[in-house]
Amino acid sequence: MIISHRHKFIFLHVGKTAGTSLHIALSKFCGPDDVVTNISRHDRKYLEEFGGNVPQNNIDVCGKELQGHASAEYVKKIVSPDIWDSYFKFCFERNPWDKTISLFCYLQKMGKLPKHFSISKFVNVYRNKLVKLKSRGYGIYTIKDEIVLDKIFLYEHFDVSIAALQEILHLPLVLPKAKGNFRAKEMRDPRSVLSEEDINIISKIFKEEIELFGYTI
Repeated sequence: MIISHRHKFIFLHVGKTAGTSLHIALSKFCGPDDVVTNISRHDRKYLEEFGGNVPQNNIDVCGKELQGHASAEYVKKIVSPDIWDSYFKFCFERNPWDKTISLFCYLQKMGKLPKHFSISKFVNVYRNKLVKLKSRGYGIYTIKDEIVLDKIFLYEHFDVSIAALQEILHLPLVLPKAKGNFRAKEMRDPRSVLSEEDINIISKIFKEEIELFGYTI
């Protein structure tokens, strides 16, 4: 999550939407008073290589570290009404079936799943992780089921979205490819990877996102 007073924007980090790459790219333009949250230990190497800003001003009034996946509801509470109303607030969202596969590949690559674990077993056994993934998406950009951000860009139109974002922010964004090598080519088509049962489980968990953005598989 980034709150840039210099450029008057609030970026909320939705899980599995190239958010780390966006965070690093945007952080390069942050001033000394801007809020930049931490990223995972594994991803700090991209920050060092690409030259983004390290975490700064990321402690709240209670002395707690601000979370990278902070929700709009939380951010609205910690900034003034003037900042919330006047800054450009945005995030990215992604097709939930595709996002589920991305999460599975990431956890597998990081050794956080049992060896030879299939994606179907993951979807069935670790539904709690999908619910958490939803909370780091729909739960971030909505308050009481209402979208409260100015813009939700779609991951599926990433290049076009980044070009539009550059126009809005007047910033020449160049993104590192953090985590881009976690997914094998054979895992890129959800229809060829997920069973009908998998598809239905994911559809129920991410029902609101599918309806909001017209996602299909």
